Amino acid sequence: MNNKTHPTYDEIHYTVCNFVKQIEHENYDLIGIIARGGMLPGKIISHKLNIPTFTVYYSSEQGKGESHHQYTLPTITNKKILLVDEITDSGNTINDLIEFYDTNNCVHTYTIYWKNTAIIKPTFHSVELNEIDGWVYMPWEI
Repeated sequence: MNNKTHPTYDEIHYTVCNFVKQIEHENYDLIGIIARGGMLPGKIISHKLNIPTFTVYYSSEQGKGESHHQYTLPTITNKKILLVDEITDSGNTINDLIEFYDTNNCVHTYTIYWKNTAIIKPTFHSVELNEIDGWVYMPWEI
């Protein structure tokens, strides 16, 4: 990507399509789209690979372990899942969702951006960010 912190829709589409080429033989059963940031990259992956999706409405900012999450996270069992978000910032959201879904599934993760200061590294990422790179402004947030 030409501009790490202000990507365009075209740059995001190009980046995600390049990622799809790397995983086209992984045989995922489902794409777990983490709302809201994972919606665009998740749908691109889903359409390119013809894999069904489910949407995960979860943010670690809401508080790990709060009882309402058990009612908002879809129950999935015995599937190979790719969880998709736009960025692994602190890593808490991805980490929490891996813990939730990894019990009865094979779970991989993809984020366009990975901040190398996060508590976890996604299975796949397209762009590594350092602490000095700052905040990423997605085109749908501006």
